[in-house]
Amino acid sequence: MHEDEQDASVRATAESIRDAVAEVTKAKHWTLEQLPEKLIWTTVVPGNAETYRCYLQIDPELGQLVFYGVLPFAVPPESRLEAAAAVAAINYGLAVGKFELDLTDGELRFSTGIDVHGTRLDPIVLDTMLTSAVEMLDAYTPKLRERIPLPSGI
Repeated sequence: MHEDEQDASVRATAESIRDAVAEVTKAKHWTLEQLPEKLIWTTVVPGNAETYRCYLQIDPELGQLVFYGVLPFAVPPESRLEAAAAVAAINYGLAVGKFELDLTDGELRFSTGIDVHGTRLDPIVLDTMLTSAVEMLDAYTPKLRERIPLPSGI
């Protein structure tokens, strides 16, 4: 593939991802805010019992979209070892997506993504991915709250 064809393919893939994100998030009534000078959008998503700060990040060169759903609490330093064990135990059984713990600030999040390099992202596929991600957050946030020692009120 020539460089011009490759550039056109990357642009077409990135455009299809942006179009699918716009279509699906509009249908879900999610309000997106783009982070300055980045291909990252943020929104607040209501779950069953919690509200999650979520991020959608596009990497146009790789043709990838990654979704991050941040849990509504940070893990205090003294509980991070137990949180890491809980996250590892949960992740062991997950077929799609994973929970991540940032050991520096205690952020817990669920991430999942899709690679559509050289093709187009179907909005139906994206809707299924985002719905599944929020369902995972709803299913596992209470389990993580139970397993991780948190200060009262969190």
